[in-house]
Amino acid sequence: MKQTLVIVAGVLLLTAAAGSAAAGWNSCVGCHNGSLAPDKAGLLEKHKTVAAFVKAAQATQSPLMQTIKTDEKALREAAQEIGLK
Repeated sequence: MKQTLVIVAGVLLLTAAAGSAAAGWNSCVGCHNGSLAPDKAGLLEKHKTVAAFVKAAQATQSPLMQTIKTDEKALREAAQEIGLK
């Protein structure tokens, strides 16, 4: 089980690194599906503004977020795409 999780995490990190130029919500959906990470509805419930969303994403300690959390522009785009203002 741990080995599978490590493999999945590695693939996701590589995908995120390769796709950071095309970031936004589409690059988040793979993990933010309600199982691995909160889905769109969960994020909308938890974060009320783009600024709060970006701040929380940048503060996370999740290794899956290491690549994207430094890209504030992509985080803002993702927040706006899910409906935050």
